[in-house]
Amino acid sequence: MKTNRFFIIVLLLSSFLGFSQKMNLQKFSVKEGLIQSTVKQIEQDDYGNLWLGTNYGLSKFNGKTFENFTTTNGLPSNEISSLLFSNDILFIGTKKGFCSYTGSKIDNRNLYKKINGNVKKILETNNILHIITTKGYYLLDISSPSFQLDSIAIPNIISQNPSDAEFDEDGNLWIS
Repeated sequence: MKTNRFFIIVLLLSSFLGFSQKMNLQKFSVKEGLIQSTVKQIEQDDYGNLWLGTNYGLSKFNGKTFENFTTTNGLPSNEISSLLFSNDILFIGTKKGFCSYTGSKIDNRNLYKKINGNVKKILETNNILHIITTKGYYLLDISSPSFQLDSIAIPNIISQNPSDAEFDEDGNLWIS
């Protein structure tokens, strides 16, 4: 009986040891090329690149090097507030508006200039972007190359100063 207990204890202890994993963490900072060390938003594209939004611009990390973007590259503001990658396009929300990155440059099409305010959240359902800002709620249809924009009136959204939003499992949009 003692042998069975000992065997069970050894088996349990060895199973815990067998499942342990070492975390390989690397720290990146301005010294390595990151545009600023306080990262507020992270998004990964379909190519494995990490997009890092900071208060001083946007950094693209390909696993080895950083490429940085600021207002000099076309961002409406250096303060990045929301990121979403969809349909091979990185959609970028900033404190002063909305833009996108199409693989070669920042896109500031006239349609985007109709999205006013500090972009708090960008969500997507069925090729429709839901863009929540401090000035309103916008729907951007990205199903065709010529995007279509609608503005949805939400009473008191400006005075409520939204900070975040998510869809629940039933498809209801919750704005906080």
